[in-house]
Amino acid sequence: MISPFELTSTPTPVDAVSRTVAFVEDEMRRAHIAEPFKFTSAFTSGGDLHAVRYATDSAPPTLYTKTCCPTGGTLVVSEPLDGVRDDWTVVPPQSFVTVTASGVEVMPLFVDAMQEAAA
Repeated sequence: MISPFELTSTPTPVDAVSRTVAFVEDEMRRAHIAEPFKFTSAFTSGGDLHAVRYATDSAPPTLYTKTCCPTGGTLVVSEPLDGVRDDWTVVPPQSFVTVTASGVEVMPLFVDAMQEAAA
């Protein structure tokens, strides 16, 4: 398998996360670790905010978004802050979120494809 750190070009944030998750899963298999891998994170590239909701089982840690404020600010949190889930959007499992000044984009995280490409 190609290490996620051996790149020939600059990956997009979603590609970098997909490669890293595939690498971790391969290492877990090699070490015979049977527990599910659960991964939820948020990081920024300096302007955009990215977040991930992923697990190898059917119970990934939760992740929510909410656009608020008259200026359109967006929150990305593990649990709704106010206890009312009506105004919050659940990020689907196995997803990659990008928050920009233009809005929120949610796309699938294709880890399986990254593993197949590296095999």
